[in-house]
Amino acid sequence: MDHALLIFVLSAIIPTNMQNVFSTIYQSLKPGGYLFFRDYCEDDLAQQRFENSQGQKKLDEKFYVRVSGTLAYYFSLDEIRTFANTVGFEIVQLEQVCKQVENKKLEIIMQRKFIQAKLRKPIIN
Repeated sequence: MDHALLIFVLSAIIPTNMQNVFSTIYQSLKPGGYLFFRDYCEDDLAQQRFENSQGQKKLDEKFYVRVSGTLAYYFSLDEIRTFANTVGFEIVQLEQVCKQVENKKLEIIMQRKFIQAKLRKPIIN
């Protein structure tokens, strides 16, 4: 496989399985292949809402279950860096992306935070 794309996927996985996901993707990629990643960042507005809402359940630090039963984990840059380095990825890009979202109907502006990464499996000579 030349590329893998994880867009808000890893946050829905039980934290104890996350390193295995990185390992499986790494093993599946060809040398020189890329993993593109975007997911929730700690201290995001959605995480703050979990802390203050009814019906949402905190399972662990930064790990929640929604009323629908889906999971949500909020990452730090260091966690993604550790997952990537542990399996051998080269970090091409790893950053926190801040986005301003406007709800025109409610006339509110919200600040959102995400983690975005571009990771590369090294080419072995």
